[in-house]
Amino acid sequence: HHHQMHFICHHYAITSTTQQQQQPYLVLDIGCNKGYTSADFLDALSPGTNMNPHTLVTAIRAIAKEDDTKFDRDGGVCNDSKKELNRDRSTVRDVEVHCFEPSPATYEMLKRAHTKLMPKEEDGGGAKWFI
Repeated sequence: HHHQMHFICHHYAITSTTQQQQQPYLVLDIGCNKGYTSADFLDALSPGTNMNPHTLVTAIRAIAKEDDTKFDRDGGVCNDSKKELNRDRSTVRDVEVHCFEPSPATYEMLKRAHTKLMPKEEDGGGAKWFI
């Protein structure tokens, strides 16, 4: 029998401490799906990282082309890729976005999108996207 797929648009928790914080912002994106919520947070908190719904949809489409699959013509279930971006394009903050995605196919795709979009992430500071 057929499993009904239910997409829930936004499921996230954000924790942040006082302004004098030493720790990074921590965002938990549960049921990350194609990563648009993660991309949204990274754009809001650390726009200079250039990981946002627009760059993400481009990466997903590139991956779909490489695999010849129709992964994401629509830009996310909630049309997230069309949203306006943060006007500030340069700020980079220490942000950790943890994306939890149970579907193996989506997880693999997210790993590849991550490699395309944030290849230099390991060099210490700035935003990080954990999948």
